[in-house]
Amino acid sequence: MKKTLLTLTVIVITVVMLHAFRIIRGTAITGRISPPQQLEGVYCFSGSDTIRATIGNRTFALTVKPGTWKVVIDAKDPFRDVIFEKVDAQENHFTDLGEIQLQR
Repeated sequence: MKKTLLTLTVIVITVVMLHAFRIIRGTAITGRISPPQQLEGVYCFSGSDTIRATIGNRTFALTVKPGTWKVVIDAKDPFRDVIFEKVDAQENHFTDLGEIQLQR
């Protein structure tokens, strides 16, 4: 039983470490939102792929495949959505959209 538990633990740790390195070396689209309290969500579209962003304090990050993506910043009313039609995400690079000001 102890050997089985040890083997399972080693497998889980290995899988977690592999995913951590994939994220570190991954391709991402990032940016900052102002004012952050007016943000509903950030979405990314390419072909049939749709990704919702991880949102932190004013910032967002989308881990994507390399290619061209449409990024939609969904704002709360009365603020307007912001749409980036063609964002080029290169392999193993972060594409920073910078500071995005939401407008009424």
